Amino acid sequence: MPARVAGHCAGTLWPPSRTDAGRTRRGTPMERLMLLDGFGLVYRGYYALPPLTTAKGELVNGVFGFCSIVLRGFADLKPDYVAVAFDLSGPTFRHEQYADYKATRTRMPDDLRDQFPKVREVVKALRIPVYELQGFEADDVIGTLTRQADGRDLETTIVSVDLDMLQLVSDRTRLMTTRSGVENTIIYDPARIWERFGLRPDQMIDYKALKGDPTDNIPGVPGVGEKTAAKLIAQFGDLDTLYARLDEVKPDKLREKLGEHRQHVYEGQSLTTIVRDLPVELDLEASRLGDYDRDTVIRLFREYEFRTLIERLPAISGETAVEKIQALREVATSGTVPAARVGTERPAGWGSGRPIRAGSMGGEGLQLSLDFDAVGGTAAAGPAGRLIPSPGPTPGGERAPSTFDDLPTALVAAIEDPGHMELHEGDGIDALDPWVRAQAVLGVARIADDPRPRMGSALAFAVAGMDGRVVVAGGAEDADRLRHVVEASGLPIAGHEVKPVLVARIAADPAAPVTPVDFDTQVAAYILNAALRSQAIDDVVAERLDLVLPAAKEIAPVHRAGLEALAALAVREPLSRALLEAGLDRLYREIELPLIPVLARMEAVGVAVDMDALATLDREFGTEITRLEREIYDAVGHEFTIGSPKQLGVVLFEELKLSKGRKTKTGYSTDATVLEELVDVHPAIQPVLDWRIYTKLRSTYVEALPALIAADGRVHTTFHQAVAATGRLSSSDPNLQNIPIRTPLGRRIRRAFVAGAPDLVLVAADYSQIELRIIAHVSGDEHLRDAFARGADIHRETAARVLRKPAEEITADERSMAKMVNFGLAYGMSDFGLSSRAGISRGEAQEFINGYFAAYSGISYYMLHIKETARRHGFVQTLLGRKRQIPELHAGNPSLRGAGERMAINMPIQGTA
Repeated sequence: MPARVAGHCAGTLWPPSRTDAGRTRRGTPMERLMLLDGFGLVYRGYYALPPLTTAKGELVNGVFGFCSIVLRGFADLKPDYVAVAFDLSGPTFRHEQYADYKATRTRMPDDLRDQFPKVREVVKALRIPVYELQGFEADDVIGTLTRQADGRDLETTIVSVDLDMLQLVSDRTRLMTTRSGVENTIIYDPARIWERFGLRPDQMIDYKALKGDPTDNIPGVPGVGEKTAAKLIAQFGDLDTLYARLDEVKPDKLREKLGEHRQHVYEGQSLTTIVRDLPVELDLEASRLGDYDRDTVIRLFREYEFRTLIERLPAISGETAVEKIQALREVATSGTVPAARVGTERPAGWGSGRPIRAGSMGGEGLQLSLDFDAVGGTAAAGPAGRLIPSPGPTPGGERAPSTFDDLPTALVAAIEDPGHMELHEGDGIDALDPWVRAQAVLGVARIADDPRPRMGSALAFAVAGMDGRVVVAGGAEDADRLRHVVEASGLPIAGHEVKPVLVARIAADPAAPVTPVDFDTQVAAYILNAALRSQAIDDVVAERLDLVLPAAKEIAPVHRAGLEALAALAVREPLSRALLEAGLDRLYREIELPLIPVLARMEAVGVAVDMDALATLDREFGTEITRLEREIYDAVGHEFTIGSPKQLGVVLFEELKLSKGRKTKTGYSTDATVLEELVDVHPAIQPVLDWRIYTKLRSTYVEALPALIAADGRVHTTFHQAVAATGRLSSSDPNLQNIPIRTPLGRRIRRAFVAGAPDLVLVAADYSQIELRIIAHVSGDEHLRDAFARGADIHRETAARVLRKPAEEITADERSMAKMVNFGLAYGMSDFGLSSRAGISRGEAQEFINGYFAAYSGISYYMLHIKETARRHGFVQTLLGRKRQIPELHAGNPSLRGAGERMAINMPIQGTA
């Protein structure tokens, strides 16, 4: 077996000073090597992130975590070289040395194992060399590579979640690891190890040997934890000295345990020590970061739906930031024209406005400036030189005819050269009217400093024509002027979330006709797949045209607005075809599209708020909160932060010695369920629950609503048409759908919303038991349908059928339980859920549920049938044809599959309602 050499810092002054990245050797910056612990990073992503699935139902959270950490390393560490080490399947020399090594680990989940081939595909496309050796772990491979890197004057950073790697840290080697999630990282150098443990890196081996490691099944010494192990090694220096002077250890019990488990400790030392002289050779040329297969990486990221990671990809060798952005656009397949075919000239009649020029790279992102010189010519060289050429005039002074074949081609041109878009201002905007009126459909986009039209000002407005021409206006005054030209034409518009454009129109002139909407790409994409995590225009363009738009933060608002307007027209036809092919065109055209102007008018009009009523509530709530706080402090004997679950848990369960609730990672659970069980046990509990209600209502509504009131004295919520996976609307700023009504306090807040005029009233209307009626329809259950036909008390009748009692003998509690089941089963209520809500045992709850399905067998059959249908087809749909993809039904994780089954049952009901 190869010799094992522990890393050490002999001759170094301790404690050491903090080392800085980018050290130099004889005045020359040291080159940087980044070494990745492949298995550990994938493992971290799998367990630290929620179960992310693709539209195909493939779990990819481990892949995402790996890629995210790697890209974070690229950005933060700026390495010159990168390599990755993987563990191979099969036993290692440590298993031969200690048969129970890692014996306590459970078998790797199948849906984690399935992600490693995907990770290796990404690694291959990034052209990162892989190092692995049968019989050894990735730790040993990395230890060997770091030793070789030290001999080549490289500054090495290991990226791993395994703190065993701390023994490898030295003046030239650091460890970057995660503290939580996959993005919250910390870098360990010798100084930071000393700060945390009070030890040198080479002492970490003996430290772990003493305390053991349950993850690797290294026993250590029972009762010796992190503090005791660190104290012992700091005092004696190493294990040999510790055991040579064992009689100095106090207390006696600790000394006895150390002596008793001496063999285990030295076995642990051997198992923990990383091998550093394996027969692997660091190939720096192969490890150089630069020329990787960007097209394949982008294709894989799109396949795995990692669109947010695409913009984080590093530049290829010698590539400027502008060239990087341009290169991302060239990944065009069918449906686009290769960049080489894109012309840089325009048709005659264009160019009455100034072309947008690309500026220089300054600061963190791509900045665009506007060329206010004479129209035409090439972009002047900036500090970074001439970056993007703009089209020059023909000898006769007019621009040559366009070579654009279609809108996707025009989009590629506009992405690559902002000079293809015209900036107009002042009276020149009005001169666009003939061109605007000559179009059949206008693509529009509005960029504002606040997404709420009534709360902010426009930064840019853009109009794109079917001929590929794009005109933009910047600043609030010119942007609104260009919008007025569009509105005056009466032409239909297309865009990505066009509702804000309509709201701005209605807010300016409530009596004016609403601009007709031809197409909304956001709503169309949402209908096609509501399960996607994002429906941004960037995602739609990437999916339908295989192009990447530059991020909004990287370019000027006028450029971004122009791209969004043109992109909406470019994806309009592909989305229209997809809607027809999926049988969703009628839903889109007859329900969703006509709803847009309705929602726009609701947002623009808003709802009046009685400020005096809110002020009164604020005073009353403040007084009551103060009274409750005093009551709580008196009950427990001192003041503390009531809103801190950790402090509250200590007060209740340690100081007052109340029966302990369940514990979490951060302390005792103090949620409402736990506290409600203790109401009769201590006088502080009920005031705490009341305090939470008052503070929540005060912060969420009483204090927050005044900040959302516009200059007209009304709140203008934003309705979200493309968010909820079931097809329901949601709203925000404020969430008007969640105004409390079930409690007296909640109703007082609701009364602060008023009609706004003496001759107007507010009306609240709701369908009676609509979801239950839909269940009766889709399940065809004869008993439930008959009860509705007779106008019976549905919950009382349910209780009577389940309990086999006359309806008149049903008690209020029995009716209440039947109501819970009637409404809860559509949401996947279990016996545990029913027992918790009804205050009965799980056995009683299960018995009631079983009786329910026996009494309403049609519902039972429907639930089984819809789950099987969803598994077979991959989706469910509402009565109106709205579909929801449910990839979770095919997940390897049982909890994910269970969630998918609940979605399959609920979505057709809730989505139809």
